[in-house]
Amino acid sequence: MGLTLNPLTGQFDITGGSSSGGGTWGSITGTLSSQTDLQAALDAKLDDSQLDTDNTLAANSDTKIASQKAIKTYADAKVAKSTLTTKGDIFVATGASTVVRQAVGANGEVIIADSAQTNGIKWGAVPSDPLLGIILKQQYK
Repeated sequence: MGLTLNPLTGQFDITGGSSSGGGTWGSITGTLSSQTDLQAALDAKLDDSQLDTDNTLAANSDTKIASQKAIKTYADAKVAKSTLTTKGDIFVATGASTVVRQAVGANGEVIIADSAQTNGIKWGAVPSDPLLGIILKQQYK
């Protein structure tokens, strides 16, 4: 009995031996169906119950293996770090699940909520409200 690699299929072909399925498999001799230790080893291999197939990785499992599709779906939903291009840039949500870059403001400016702005915020001078202005100026000296 011999084992040869079929270059056309990339699979191994078993040659010679009897048609009864018997033979020598490593240190195991006999028919494959009578090898309970080999069958037990095969039974212990990975099966679908060990896969996390929910495509969101929501199970947060330490014992299940994420599928390629689950990992890709999870990664595709993340915002690329390259969205931020300059020191001081921040992420801003312009709508549900829509994240964009808000460029850094000038020194001494503060973030001001402004619904008229595309990103919903802007950089500006400290508000002129006397009390608030004093608090912010003291805070950011």
